[in-house]
Amino acid sequence: MPPGTVIWGFWPTSTVPTDLRLKATEPKGHWIEISGRRQKLMNTYNRYIEQSQPPISLSSPRFAEHELERMAWNALFRGVWEGAYLLNQHVFSPNPQSHPPIHPLGADVSWTNADADLSSAILITLSASSKTARSFAYHLSQRPNLSGPLGLLQVTSSPEPISKAAENLQSSFQTRTISYSEVPESLNWMAGRTASKIIIVDFGARDNTLDQLLESIKNHSTLEEFNVVVVQVGNQQKASPTALIMSLPITVAYIYAAGLYGRRATGNERGNDQARQSSV
Repeated sequence: MPPGTVIWGFWPTSTVPTDLRLKATEPKGHWIEISGRRQKLMNTYNRYIEQSQPPISLSSPRFAEHELERMAWNALFRGVWEGAYLLNQHVFSPNPQSHPPIHPLGADVSWTNADADLSSAILITLSASSKTARSFAYHLSQRPNLSGPLGLLQVTSSPEPISKAAENLQSSFQTRTISYSEVPESLNWMAGRTASKIIIVDFGARDNTLDQLLESIKNHSTLEEFNVVVVQVGNQQKASPTALIMSLPITVAYIYAAGLYGRRATGNERGNDQARQSSV
């Protein structure tokens, strides 16, 4: 990497100098931080990307006003936008032939075309008014016809503006936006879709919301037969009770905002290991 190259990545919240040990990876212009002390961090924190701008002078580093403005907007929105893009384009790939599905952990773990398929699923987003959830809703609306979910249920404390935003997106699939108190009333709506699984993407909902939703699905005569996939996006520690997880045909996956990282419990693990995540 030429001296003065500008790179994009996550930086410690500090003004002190930071040494990076970078190793080139694919695609070209991408680098991985390989320092031992950083290997327990989420994958996204160790990835750096060269920017398409001339190297800066190390003796007198300066940026033009328009460059500073562009970098400020990138710092504010890129991580949020990228997290939702990865979810839509790679975890739930609309075209497995050109974009083979990637496990939510971003690791070499099995995540099949069936796992990534939304066309037979009811998709529920909790905390649907969060920035990453709004980005995810936009990306979903851009999917090719028949590759989206059978229905999208957005759960939020601000249903009116989110419902209006959904109308403006004009998605090819049916979208319903509700408040948290309306979740029980929406169970029959979900049961009325010709679905075989429910995918819940939790973008940081209020405490116990996920557990209450899982309990409601478990106690519904139709929905209890559905396979349930839970994806949590964010860095708030959460854990669903082991007994509840064991009582549902459930896959639990954890993703952190702006990157693919976490813990997945499936199969026999459900009885042996309470699904959990640890924040870094």
